[in-house]
Amino acid sequence: MWYYNTGESVLIISPLSQKTMGDDLMTSKTKTLLCVAMAGLMFIPAILFNMKHLLIVGAFFDWLPLMTKWMKFEGGKLSRGGLLSHIVLTLVAYAILLVWVFTSAALSKFLFLEIWWIAVVSGNFIYES
Repeated sequence: MWYYNTGESVLIISPLSQKTMGDDLMTSKTKTLLCVAMAGLMFIPAILFNMKHLLIVGAFFDWLPLMTKWMKFEGGKLSRGGLLSHIVLTLVAYAILLVWVFTSAALSKFLFLEIWWIAVVSGNFIYES
């Protein structure tokens, strides 16, 4: 800690109070990527080992950035085509997931994982550079 005497009062400056990585220690983009990674880590064992209860946890982490508005990144122009493809692919993936949940069709669980992953990758193209 450093102490700075202004004459009338003492100002205490702590190195821990100074932010070193921009405005926030963890940016919205980082939070979004961590949530999507957690979702993937839940979806993969759910699919491979038929643990359907993990789908709820994975879906929570997958949709958390949207609910918390972490997907609104600073800078960059919104690409309507990238956004539309991300939305459509995500909704199609979840529709296929529901087919697997209710019918236990083996093909649908792997198809969900593949389309969900493509939706994740397409989410990278929501904003133009």
